[in-house]
Amino acid sequence: MQEMATKDEISQVQGNLSEEVLYLKRNLSQLQMELEDISQRSQSFQQSTRSNQAALASRLESLENRLVQVEEKISSIGSDWKKTESKLQQSLQNQSKEMELKRSADLAKMDQKLNIILEEVSKENERILNDLRSIKQIPSQGADGFHVVQSGESLSRISSRYGVTPNAVAQANGITNPNSIRVGQKLKIPKK
Repeated sequence: MQEMATKDEISQVQGNLSEEVLYLKRNLSQLQMELEDISQRSQSFQQSTRSNQAALASRLESLENRLVQVEEKISSIGSDWKKTESKLQQSLQNQSKEMELKRSADLAKMDQKLNIILEEVSKENERILNDLRSIKQIPSQGADGFHVVQSGESLSRISSRYGVTPNAVAQANGITNPNSIRVGQKLKIPKK
C-alpha cells in the first residue's frame, strides 16, 4: 500500500515546483526577450535588405541607363566615323583627280614650252647651218692674204668677213672706186 505523503513532503514538493516554475518563468521571459530581439533584428535586417535591394535596383537601373547611353554614343560615334571616313575618301579622290588634272595641264604646258624651245633651237640650228654653209662657200684668206671675189660680193662685205675696214682693203689694192671690183679679181687682205 502506498503511503500517503506528509504535509512537509507535499510542501517541499510544492516549494520545488514553485522554484522550477519561477526558473521556467525566468527562462521563458529571457527567451521571449531574445525572441523579440531576434524578431527586431530580423525586421531590421529585412528593412535593411529591402533598402539595400531598392538601392541596388536603383543603381542597377542607373547603370543600365548609362549603358544604353554609352551604346547610343558608340553607335553615334561609329556613324559619325563612317560619315567622316566617307567624306575623307571622297576628298582624297577629288584631290587625286585635281592633282591628276593639274599634272596633266602642267605636262601639257611643259610639252608646249618644250616644243617652242625645240622649234627655236631648230631655227637657230638652221641659221647656224646656213651660216656654216655660207662660210664654207667663202674661200678663206690664204697664207698670202688674198681673196678671190665671188659673184654678188662687195668690198664692204668682203672686208667685214675678214674683220677689216673697206678703206683698208681699198688702200691695200689701190682701189679708188669701191664699186669697181669684179668677179674673179684677187684682192690683198691687210692684216688687222
